[in-house]
Amino acid sequence: MADRTLEWFESRTSDWKRDPGQSYVYAIVLSQAGRWDQSQAVLEDMFEVVPSVAWDVDQRASVLHDNAALELAYVLARQGHRDQAFRAVGLTKWTTNLVVRAWGEAALGERERAVELLRESGVEFYMHNLAMTNHCDSLLDYPPFQELIRPKG
Repeated sequence: MADRTLEWFESRTSDWKRDPGQSYVYAIVLSQAGRWDQSQAVLEDMFEVVPSVAWDVDQRASVLHDNAALELAYVLARQGHRDQAFRAVGLTKWTTNLVVRAWGEAALGERERAVELLRESGVEFYMHNLAMTNHCDSLLDYPPFQELIRPKG
């Protein structure tokens, strides 16, 4: 599916590249296809176009900037660049968010630490959705994670 979507993007004229929203979607699809270097380049280019702005100044730009930074953190982590990944998280308002930090640890292969952070976060209602994201794909077959997301009650 990712490859077909990439073909569609790449078959279009390059006008869409000037739209940060479309570039962001393209970067995510590159990420899902495991094309980390290309995704990283697109996301880094986006930061020149979409600066960090306060929520009350431009909500769309603020959300897009933060989401792109989180995706960049994931892409960098998947490439094993721990320090760069957590610096990218630092570009957002999510720096202290335990779930976001867990995504990074999971992408780095630090499954035990990722599950520890998820437990610490206490966000059980979110675990089902979290399990479905590619950000935690390395945890899906990890027994402590499976136990954590198992419905309680």
